[in-house]
Amino acid sequence: MCIGIPHRLEAVADHRGRSESGEVVDLALLSGDVAVGDWVLVHAGIGVAVLDEADALAVRNALEAVAAAARGENVDHLFADLVGREPTLPPHLQTGNETT
Repeated sequence: MCIGIPHRLEAVADHRGRSESGEVVDLALLSGDVAVGDWVLVHAGIGVAVLDEADALAVRNALEAVAAAARGENVDHLFADLVGREPTLPPHLQTGNETT
């Protein structure tokens, strides 16, 4: 299984960055400018996507939830946006939106 982990960059030079955790991140695959303070989804030391802060924190919460669930802990606080509402399918999977 491949997992990307969000990192906030604290230094950027050429096509490399350093995250808050000290990890060196290869930024060569990312299009556009990447700057200090940006969130980057990192897989195996390579930046694969630039994320906004909300998405980066949602991914971090999901990863923490997996670890907490494995420890038998409650994870509701990590999914506050989902607790207390019925799940919905994305529009392209809802009945009546089939393509032929």
